[in-house]
Amino acid sequence: MNLKELRKKKTELDKQLEQNSKEAIVTEFKAFFEKHPRVTGVRWSQYTPYFMDGDPCVFGKNEFRVQTEGSRAAARAGQEPKEDDPEYDEDGFLETYTQLPDPFLNEDVKALEATFDNSDELFEIAFGDHVEVTVTKDGFEVTECEHD
Repeated sequence: MNLKELRKKKTELDKQLEQNSKEAIVTEFKAFFEKHPRVTGVRWSQYTPYFMDGDPCVFGKNEFRVQTEGSRAAARAGQEPKEDDPEYDEDGFLETYTQLPDPFLNEDVKALEATFDNSDELFEIAFGDHVEVTVTKDGFEVTECEHD
């Protein structure tokens, strides 16, 4: 096999790995959404930091944030949260899933995230670097994200 053939084979394998990674990730989320029909979305950002105080800059994904039917409505209401209220972003995603009022859902989000431990490379292959990923029952959306 010559170099041209090897490059072509690598490109084919990269495309196959990207597709298989997306399918495997979506399959895990599909089961999660079926178990928790009130959850309308899961979001996270993933990127390689630009600077790490001298440490190597390594790609990683951040903690999952969850949107439920109720959190979306609360974010739309635009009311100031009380001291003990969960904090939402502008789209109704909780800033951290540990704020979920349902302890069983909290544990299931934690378990879902654990499913992907040490899978950062697959997330990067599937969705890219310097992005925010939102998964819903209908699929996923990838947008660029700003970070330090």
